Amino acid sequence: MSSKRHIIFTISDILSFTEDRNRLITELENPKMNWDRFVKIASQHLILPAIYCRLKHKQLLNLLPNDLIEYLEELTEINRNRNFAILEEAKAIAKMFNANSIDYVFLKGTAMLLGNYYVDQAERMIGDIDILVSSSDVENAQNILLNHNYLTVEPTLNSTYFNTKHLPRLISGNKIAAVEIHTSLFNNSEEKYIKTKRLLIDKIIMQHSYIPKQNYHLRHNIYNYQINDKGFYYKNPNLRSYYDTVILSKNFEAIDHFLFDDIIENYFEIGTLFFKDFWPMLGRKTYENKGLLIRLRHSWVQCLWMITLNSWKYILILLKRMEYFIFNNSYRKDLIKRCFRSHKL
Repeated sequence: MSSKRHIIFTISDILSFTEDRNRLITELENPKMNWDRFVKIASQHLILPAIYCRLKHKQLLNLLPNDLIEYLEELTEINRNRNFAILEEAKAIAKMFNANSIDYVFLKGTAMLLGNYYVDQAERMIGDIDILVSSSDVENAQNILLNHNYLTVEPTLNSTYFNTKHLPRLISGNKIAAVEIHTSLFNNSEEKYIKTKRLLIDKIIMQHSYIPKQNYHLRHNIYNYQINDKGFYYKNPNLRSYYDTVILSKNFEAIDHFLFDDIIENYFEIGTLFFKDFWPMLGRKTYENKGLLIRLRHSWVQCLWMITLNSWKYILILLKRMEYFIFNNSYRKDLIKRCFRSHKL
């Protein structure tokens, strides 16, 4: 009852809009449920507030232990207050950018809040405020924030010498979230998946702030996990990403014309195991990913899978860094300097 596989399926049923209610009640009432493990897994997927909100909406909160209800309620309230503060910060940035004719669009969680996609704004956990800015306005946008008490976080070697999708993070002592000004949507500038210029042209305005049109927002949510977060590489489930896709695809009129490629196909190959909500997008097509189910059932298989993939990934990174170290004098000096600085600390 408390295997990782079973807990993930239970969480998916909680978040889903098409779950079998009677089955979910049976799962939540089972005395063998390991609630500590439930919280740990849900926390790893950054969806504890969403779980609380969905259970409250389904009127099933009473099936949880009292101490867990109190914990989730407190955590959700903290996240709600944080999100309200992030919304105010985003609106303030939008006001500055609008006044200076900056061509921009908010991305990811902040755009979800501005677009009023959630029944409860506390559902989404957000880290930074991500803003895509036209290449011609990037410098001006950064200077505007710097002139309004934001400070630049010291850039990493990776952001200095290798292609990244955003400028160094900007923070302000009196603001709750850091800001990342994006110059592209993907780390490897994969423009073939979503054209940055087209996304900016087709943007819509919500709460006096620009966010992506729904079809672009939906595709970016999928590609962001699959490409930037290496979901296509690791082939593991990401419940927060799936839940956002469920939310974004609800009442989406153009869903029948949604274009699939190998990356999106793989996303739904895994996601459809957990969410029947995806079936309308797939023409009720379902998959049987036996490899993933085995990894979820046996922790040692998942551990071996991750060790193997991580080892190969870090070998490739190391080879690239060694090449840079040998042939790029500036990178070599900066790396040595930072190593000495770290050693002194």
